[in-house]
Amino acid sequence: MYNKRMKLYLYRICTRQLTTDGVLKDENGVKICDTAEHTQKMLPQGVYKVVLRKHPNLRHRAVQVESAWIIHGNGVHEKDFGASIIVGEHLVPGVVIRSYSYFERLIKRIEKVFKRGGEVELVIISHDSQ
Repeated sequence: MYNKRMKLYLYRICTRQLTTDGVLKDENGVKICDTAEHTQKMLPQGVYKVVLRKHPNLRHRAVQVESAWIIHGNGVHEKDFGASIIVGEHLVPGVVIRSYSYFERLIKRIEKVFKRGGEVELVIISHDSQ
């Protein structure tokens, strides 16, 4: 029997004035990828329902979390789409590489859960509350 519920955990591990770097893990604590966010546009820590939608500005599918998006890209400075969580492999503060491949793997994992009739949640945990 497949689990119809998936929880993703975003651990924010280093916050600076403009950028926040983190790590995205699954419910078993296995690392999925690194993340980068614009510090002034982040969602507050908490639990959020995840949906797959077409991003209105990027015109491709993306992961929507409330008013924020999990998307691929190189860094938080190039994205002016409000609250965005950029996935990939950490390079320097606020910048990730290999973003598209990590993003595609994440989308496929989420799609499998939805195809089984399940739901996905994102739990955001800031470093000061761990």
